Amino acid sequence: MSPADEAMLALLGRDGRAPYAQLAAETGWTAPRVARRMAELTAAGVLYFDVDFAIERMGYGVRGAPWLRARPADLDAVGRAMATHPEIVFVAATTGPSNMFASIICRDTADLYRYVTGRLGALDGITGLEVTPSLRVLKQAQTLLDTDRITLAP
Repeated sequence: MSPADEAMLALLGRDGRAPYAQLAAETGWTAPRVARRMAELTAAGVLYFDVDFAIERMGYGVRGAPWLRARPADLDAVGRAMATHPEIVFVAATTGPSNMFASIICRDTADLYRYVTGRLGALDGITGLEVTPSLRVLKQAQTLLDTDRITLAP
């Protein structure tokens, strides 16, 4: 990765819809060079685009973070099963008092209750569960690069 690549990725991290002309100005490349480099990075799996939705406007008013405990032998199966649930937007195995963490979205608290006591509660291998509701989302966007700390080589 060159300093120009890092500058391009930092700008895309701030604005994933930045036009080629703006990316060219940031990198010192031409717009066609930016397009080629983005295609190369995309083909290599280094760069990909993800979409965030304004879920509240789509009728989903409740977000939560389930912290689960699963038997070690069942951890992978529980995680894979949860990954198929439409309510789950993120799931990962962890360590500590809980060995699985997830992020869920539901239409309302009744929907959350039905999900936790129904589909999630029916998964074999879960031995404990706590759900932390999100009261207010302060930041949703994410980027691998800390755009405030990138220093480009001269």
